[in-house]
Amino acid sequence: MRITALSIGLLLLFSANLALTETVSVTVDEGEVVELTTYASIPSARQMALTESGTLFVGSMRSRVYAVDPENPDEPIVVASGLRLPTGLALLDGDLYVAAHNRILKFEDIEDNYKESPSPIVVSDDLPTETHHGWKYLSVGPEDNLYFNVGAPCNICLREEEVFATIVKMAPESGEWEVYAHGVRNSVGSAWHPLTEKLWFSDNGGDWLGDDVPPEEINVVDKPGSHYGYPFIHGDDYEDPTYGEQQPEDFEYVKPVVNIQAHSAALGIAFYTGSQFPDKYKNALFIAEHGSWNRSSKVGYRVSVVIFDNDKPTYKPFIDIWLEGEDVSGRPNDVLVANDGSLLISDDGAGKVYKVQYQTDN
Repeated sequence: MRITALSIGLLLLFSANLALTETVSVTVDEGEVVELTTYASIPSARQMALTESGTLFVGSMRSRVYAVDPENPDEPIVVASGLRLPTGLALLDGDLYVAAHNRILKFEDIEDNYKESPSPIVVSDDLPTETHHGWKYLSVGPEDNLYFNVGAPCNICLREEEVFATIVKMAPESGEWEVYAHGVRNSVGSAWHPLTEKLWFSDNGGDWLGDDVPPEEINVVDKPGSHYGYPFIHGDDYEDPTYGEQQPEDFEYVKPVVNIQAHSAALGIAFYTGSQFPDKYKNALFIAEHGSWNRSSKVGYRVSVVIFDNDKPTYKPFIDIWLEGEDVSGRPNDVLVANDGSLLISDDGAGKVYKVQYQTDN
């Protein structure tokens, strides 16, 4: 990806931790330019959810959930506070669901109530209390159930409790849940394909096995209840040094659709369903790469995209401006297609939500 002089100016602004007051042009491909603007300032911004009227809700790694009024995005509103890791958000039938560590909460009729410090209803409070990989992101399936990750409570381990290292399916009214996918170390992002209605999810590989192993993964659930390898196998076929020999006899697992550079930390994902971007991005998968923390040289810190040509995936960087050498100016962690077809990016490193708009004809 080529960066314009204005983009370099953006990096300097980020590095100085200054507010962005102008639109910055970034060349993402030959002849293709996007404009990136700070839409809102949200401390430790994580997963986003957007109403049809344009109100944006944003979770955080701290204790708060925020709302951004499209008429006044410069002044975010605190919807809820005092929560533990309220990172995951989803909207369903006018209610806002929040994944807050070991609880799933519901704020009813959120569009009408978010300015009034509403009290939540507890949908479930029986999820694991371990904090290692304890943050969750939510998605709503085509049958209106909630789906979210329950990460492994460790770097790499094998626990007896079935719920760890899974994707869970939960009924939003009763809070009853079941495991939807096994062998998922630390997924922090999922999305439903707009055509096939299958669940896709990211998964972060283990630490301390090397700079370039194991890969980060993008997976798809063709069959509920499938196993995705962890902790026995990472990526396509990388056997774990400790647990590889402990895999069950005739062990079957699903290989990733896409492998991404190890330690890039692929988190939130979104299929592009808007009409503002060029046609090649229709139903493409955008990925927020949070960036490495345990590698000899840094990788990630960008938004990438997987474009499908006759179902064949091609992965490439999209916006790659938050890492300059070893200097980091932002950490993208979620992506969301806005109502106008622009792309929203949350950045918990800089405490921002960005809006990306395309400037070329389709």
